[in-house]
Amino acid sequence: MSPRVLRLSLVLSVLLLVAAPSRRVEGAPLSGLRAWAGRSWRAAGKRLVKIRRAAGATLISSLIEAASTVAGKLPFAQPGRYGIKLTKDVVYRAGSKDRAHQLDVYQPKADGTPGKRPVVVYYPGGGFTSLSKNTHRTIALEFAKRGYVVVVASYRRAPKNPYPAAHADAAEVLGWLKDNADRIGADTSKLVLAGESAGANIATSLALAASYRRPEKWAQKIFDSGLRPKAVLPACGILELDNIERLTKARGVSTLVSDRITTVREAYIGKARRDVPGGTELASPLSVLEKIARSKQTPQRPLPAFFVGVGGKDPLLSDSQRLHHVAEKLGLDSKLAVYEGQGHAFQALVWKDASKRFYRDTFEFLDRALKARSN
Repeated sequence: MSPRVLRLSLVLSVLLLVAAPSRRVEGAPLSGLRAWAGRSWRAAGKRLVKIRRAAGATLISSLIEAASTVAGKLPFAQPGRYGIKLTKDVVYRAGSKDRAHQLDVYQPKADGTPGKRPVVVYYPGGGFTSLSKNTHRTIALEFAKRGYVVVVASYRRAPKNPYPAAHADAAEVLGWLKDNADRIGADTSKLVLAGESAGANIATSLALAASYRRPEKWAQKIFDSGLRPKAVLPACGILELDNIERLTKARGVSTLVSDRITTVREAYIGKARRDVPGGTELASPLSVLEKIARSKQTPQRPLPAFFVGVGGKDPLLSDSQRLHHVAEKLGLDSKLAVYEGQGHAFQALVWKDASKRFYRDTFEFLDRALKARSN
């Protein structure tokens, strides 16, 4: 339908809905016309909602990517300033020429400590539709400055690449890590999975795949690799895509936020196949964990410790609270840290006081969790 015809249809629909009598008119033509007008109005409304959601998602993603790019060029975001070696654009999926299949490695300055270092594999957020390793340099540096080898990986984006593309790519990253750990000085017995928002979803799902033998082929690769994360850092995660209404219909949620959350679900699992082993279950790792807790299913390998950090004003706060609750129910080492007054992904602004508290709390937790699990 052309824009001109669409506008005329909208005008005609309004006039008919306002002017047409509510009582049944003898003869069907006017009644049928009113029904057609109603259908046209509803169809146009749905199209406008889709346009609004797409425009909002594009605007938000563009602003975040632009801000991250600028921040990555500032003096405090330069690895050499801290003696950190940055190896960029490493292909982790053999034979791929897709830039989405690249990762960056941050290796901390040698300090005389013998042996290999603990390793953080970080998966960027972005609602499965935007952001990449290139937008997360400042976050990676926070870990590298504390002595961690850091691997930050891009992955294929939705909606062009729906579930399980991002999760399957994330699994490939772990395969690359296993093959290259010695070369980059990474101690995989002290493996930490991390990410914010959509990246938190991925990190949590991978932890499940490492502990339980799952039917998904990409999850089986993780289990068969023998890699077992000792800790997971799922910050401000969107952890249940199959039931997004719990967030979009919550009191106080703005139209902009509701649109963005809905777009995440529709882009990543809206067209995903559900007739394959595992369906889209691991797109909602929180639901899987809660099901495990109810059934008291024993993992083949121990689940890791969880540090769940989130802002007090984050619209996804309830997911973090539920994750911590189910982790405790499962007897895991878990800490929920709510930073009052902070919004979604506040920790990306590493210079803020709240962000500094977030990283201080994170490293205190990791110091204890990795030490306890290495004994």
